[in-house]
Amino acid sequence: MSKWSNMHERVESYLHTRRSVGYVLRIDGKQLQQFASFADERGHHGHITIDLAIAWVASSQRSNRIGYERGHDNRCGHVHAI
Repeated sequence: MSKWSNMHERVESYLHTRRSVGYVLRIDGKQLQQFASFADERGHHGHITIDLAIAWVASSQRSNRIGYERGHDNRCGHVHAI
């Protein structure tokens, strides 16, 4: 049995762990939280699937927004690992 009841809790735990060792994850964190909300709204449980990831990217033209934010962040001198 998982210690997390939903994707949002998983993401928050992940972000807390990464940030505690020095990662900022400003944009990446926001995107992960948006993905978690998307998954939870659809009642998704368990591992992330390709179908879920594709559905998230395809929804609301998020793929264009992600590219814009990453490009903007890199132009400002911030590089984040995925």
